[in-house]
Amino acid sequence: MERGILRQIFDRLLLLLAVAAAVVLGFIMFSIDLEVLLRYSLGSPTSWVVDMSEYGLLCLLFLAAPWVLLHDSHVKIDILLHFCSPHVRRRLNLLASLIGAAACAIFCYFAIIVVWDTFQASEMLWRSIIVPKWMVWVVMPIGSLLLTLQFLRRARLYLKEQGTSHKPRQD
Repeated sequence: MERGILRQIFDRLLLLLAVAAAVVLGFIMFSIDLEVLLRYSLGSPTSWVVDMSEYGLLCLLFLAAPWVLLHDSHVKIDILLHFCSPHVRRRLNLLASLIGAAACAIFCYFAIIVVWDTFQASEMLWRSIIVPKWMVWVVMPIGSLLLTLQFLRRARLYLKEQGTSHKPRQD
């Protein structure tokens, strides 16, 4: 029972962050449209759209990626897997999940160090809008931690699978 509640909370957190990523994407699309309108219709471009779009793309990536992985909706090249037996396919997917978890955990570790260092040093991004660097970069350790946890969940599910050829259930 306790595991089921934790699983539901984690899944809802990933959904919430995916919705936040969708809002960020909507903001980016709206601001670029506004920039085009102001630049070419009124001859008065903004100074902040490019910067905010760049920051938004970083947020979008790290907020949405764990949810995309949860639903196994990421881009992948799996042509070789179709020629493998279900047992080999399960092992390769398990290995890929463990490698993904390790890579994301390493990235998370270094991202935490960098974000903490920029926070302590009060480093700023001096562009059209001046913002603390850590505020832009804080999504990197958060997103990579959630990706690490999701890769570990996938690995656990592949371990439980008994040689079936379908993708693991995310229940």
